[in-house]
Order: sequence, then structure tokens, then C-alpha cells
Amino acid sequence: MTLAFALTRRLPVKGLLPLLLSAAVSQAYAIDHGASGAADHQSLVVAGPGNVSTTLTATGGNGGDGALSGGNGGAASAVLDLTALWTANATISATGGNGGKVVPANPDSGYGFGGDATVTGVLHGAGATGSATARGGSFSGLYPGVPNAGNATSSLSALTSGAQAVDLSSSAYAGLGGGASVASLAIDSGVSQPAAGYASVVGNVKAIGNDATTAGNSTATLSLHGTGKLTGSSLALAGAVFDDPYVGQSPPATAFSTVTGVTSGKHDVSLTSTANVGVQYPANGNATANVSGQSGSGKVVVRADASTVSYTYVVGSATAHAVARATEQGGSSSATASAVGMTNSALAEAYSVGTGSAKAVAIGSTGETLGGGSTIARSSSTDGGQRALSASVTSASNYTATSETSFGSLSLALPSLQGPYANGYATATAGGAAGLGGGVQAANSPGFGYVDLETRHSWQQNGTADHLWLKFLDVTSAPLGYFSLDISNNGQALYFGEFNSQSEADQFFLGHALDLGPLGVGMQNLVVRSSLATGSYGFSYILAVPEPFEWLLLLSGLTLVMVAARRQSRHS
Repeated sequence: MTLAFALTRRLPVKGLLPLLLSAAVSQAYAIDHGASGAADHQSLVVAGPGNVSTTLTATGGNGGDGALSGGNGGAASAVLDLTALWTANATISATGGNGGKVVPANPDSGYGFGGDATVTGVLHGAGATGSATARGGSFSGLYPGVPNAGNATSSLSALTSGAQAVDLSSSAYAGLGGGASVASLAIDSGVSQPAAGYASVVGNVKAIGNDATTAGNSTATLSLHGTGKLTGSSLALAGAVFDDPYVGQSPPATAFSTVTGVTSGKHDVSLTSTANVGVQYPANGNATANVSGQSGSGKVVVRADASTVSYTYVVGSATAHAVARATEQGGSSSATASAVGMTNSALAEAYSVGTGSAKAVAIGSTGETLGGGSTIARSSSTDGGQRALSASVTSASNYTATSETSFGSLSLALPSLQGPYANGYATATAGGAAGLGGGVQAANSPGFGYVDLETRHSWQQNGTADHLWLKFLDVTSAPLGYFSLDISNNGQALYFGEFNSQSEADQFFLGHALDLGPLGVGMQNLVVRSSLATGSYGFSYILAVPEPFEWLLLLSGLTLVMVAARRQSRHS
């Protein structure tokens, strides 16, 4: 017996008609509009002796297809709390459902949203290994349209005793079509609780956003604290800004990456922080990469790289800051910061103690067009002793650049100009006991503006000296129209020269030594300035107040240091 016949036996015709119409409408809606995907939320608490391994997965359902609109993808979340007596091993993942499609395809509207994905993990043990991964669901439209993709959030932390190694990763991948991503990882190995060893710690973080009319922003954060060797990396990649003919250009995308790592004793630290904004024209974007590493007497090497869109009339901002610090005798530090964007700011700082070395390199570039920025490199040592300290800067287009060494021997200023009407100014500051030190100045100029370089040497002269010598070691040159050299001490001019050809400059600088005259007791502030109008030119030198025999020893030692500086000058 059919449903309609059964109903007619029990209801009058006028009561049956609305029910039949309602059923028809519901059936039509189900065909025209896809159903939403089911959500999946998983939570688990696990504890056990020895090594404990656990896998936890959550998956949101996909949205259904429809003639007028697709259903939304289901959200997914996974939460794990794992405690092990020895090593805690965890694999945690959550995947949001994809949005449903419009069938047949309609480019204007109706596509379902992607589901969000969230992962949270907390691990306890003598050591920890594993991963946490969140993937947002995709927006299924033919073009990004509006930001309907699923967001992704991954948060993982570990508290261990330091008796066993730690190797963990946290990743967040936003859904295609406009999702944002946030990934974080925090590891404490034998710091907040009594240390049971010096096990190594490895941590990696990724936050990947995707493009839409509101760009997929990304934030990646890594924090490492331990008693052993630390190795870590963080990547924040924001989706490109989208320019839609109907809704206009989206707000700027942002990529933010932060890394910190602190250990003690003689253990090494190696950290990188990277922030990029996807390239699409026209587009705006902001990328920020920060990194800070510290050890006692170990080797600390850190690098921060930030890059974003750089086109004419499009503002892309990049900021990179790297700090490396060795706090005990024998430790060494090296920091590199690179920022590429229409506007850029690069700051590298390296610090050491006593005989430890410190190297800071800052690089700023505007990419394909004119722009500006600030590029600063600093290196210093807090105590006396023989050190190899260096600070160098390389900048492109309009910029200010500063390199500084405190109580060190070598400071470099290596700007490189690109594009028409480019102007630049670079300052290098080098300190050194008894006036010992050196410098490198090198620049490229397109011929539409001057490049001005300045190196400052400051020291306390405890006794009078008959002569202050400046010895040129090498030059790098190309055809040039004008180059000048100006040397002064405490504001008093010691030398000035102008060179109107490459051969004239080379003849002066190659192997030449300048006797800058006697020095009195007190603070000395020697300034070496050069100015370049066209072409490219560079020179390296050493500075000393020696006796003849000491002069030969000085040359034999510092020439080796200058070899690397000359290579960097040529590369710039």
C-alpha cells in the first residue's frame, strides 16, 4: 500500500495536501542543498610505566554536494594528555571536512565552508617523541571567492626530565581557499624540574596559510629550554593576498615566526626562524621572523629570514631579528638576519665573553623595486682577551645600514644599491684595545645617487704613540666615475683624497700604508669615510699602533681574518 493511499484513508483531502507539499519541498531542498558534514571530537588521557605510545585521530565529515549550495565540512578536534615513566610517544591529528560543491558548477556562490581542525597535546616523561598535525578543510569553489576554508590550530607541549631525547613537531595546514593557521611547540627538558640528564632536544614548527580574498594568515611559535643540545626551526607561510574583481583586494596577509632556545654548559644551539608571504600581484603583506638563542660555553648559531611581496606601488613589509648569546668563557655566537620587502628591517646581534668569538650579519633588500629600510649588525664581547668579532651589513636600494663591534677587531659595511635614484648610508663601528682593528667598505652604485660609508674605531690610548698606521690590504673594483676617502680622529682631519678613475684608486689603495701621525693619551675616535658615485669599489684595511716587529706579526695574523672579509665584499 502506498503512503499516499494509506493517508487518504485516514485524512480528508484538504488535510493531506499540505503534508504532501511539505514532503516535496523537503525532498527538493535535500537535492538543491548539500548536507553538512558531521563533526568529530576526540579526547584521551593516557598514563603508563616505561615507554608509552598513543595515536589519536579526528576527522570531520565532508559537506554534501547540491544544485544550489554545498554543505559545510565538519569540524575536527583531538585532545591528548599522555604521561609515561620513560618516553612519551604521540601521534595526534585532526582533519576538517571539505566543503560541498555546487553541481552543476556555479562560479558565483553556494560552495560549502571547510571545517576547522584543532589539535592539543600535552606530554610528560623522561623524553618525548612524536607529532601534532592539524589540517583545515578545503573550500570547494572554482575560485577563492570569500574566505570559506577551514582554519588549522596545532598546540603541543612537553615537560621532560632531560634523561631521554626529545624530538617533536607541530604543524598546522589551513584549508585551501582562505584558511588561517596557528602552530606552536613548547619543550622544557630538565629546566622546570630537577634535571636527570643532558639529552638533546629537537623541535620543528610549521604554520601554512592559504590564499583567499582575506588572506590566510599564519603564526608559528617554537620555545626550547633544555640542559643539552638544542636544534629547532619554525616556518610561517601566509597565503598570498587575493584581488577579486567583485569584492576588491583583501587586507594584508601576515606571517609571524618566533623561535627561542636556551641551554647551559658547553652545549650547542642551532635555530632558524622563517616568515614568508605568498607572492601574487597586486598584493600587500607583512612578514616577521624573530629568533633568539643562548648557551653557556657552547656554539650558538641562529638565523632569521623574513620576505614578502615587493612590487612597485605595493607595500610589502619584512622584519627580521636574530640574537645569539654565549654567556661563558669559550662560547661562540653567530647571528644572521635577512629581510626582503618593499620596506625592510634587519637586525642581527651576537654576544660573547672573553676569548669567545661573535659574528653578526644583517642583510636588507627591497627586491625588485625602490624602497627603504634599516639594516643593523652588532657584535660584542664583555671581557678582555683576543677575540674574532665581526659585524657586517648588506643593504639594497634606499637604506640606512650600521655595523658595530665592541671590544672587537673587525667591522664590515657592505651595501649594494639597485635601481635608479638609489641612495644609501652605512656606518661601521669597531672597538679594539690599543687601536688594533680593521674594516671593510664596499658598495655598488647605479650612478644616480651617492653611497656613503663610514667606519668608526674607538679605544682608550693609555700612553702616547709616535705613529698611527693604516694599512690597505686589498681592493675590489670596477670602472667608476668618482670615489673619495676621508680619515679623521676626534674631529681633526688626518687625510682626504679623491679618485676619478679605477686605475687612480687602485694605485693608491693596493698595498699602501698611511702614517696618520702621533697619538696622545686619552679616548681615540677614528673615523674612516668613503663616498662612491658610480660603479663599484671596495677596500679592506688594518689599523695599528705598533713597533716595526709588532707590525709584521700583526700583518701575519690579521691578513687571515681579512681574507673572509674580502670574499664577502666581492660577493656583495
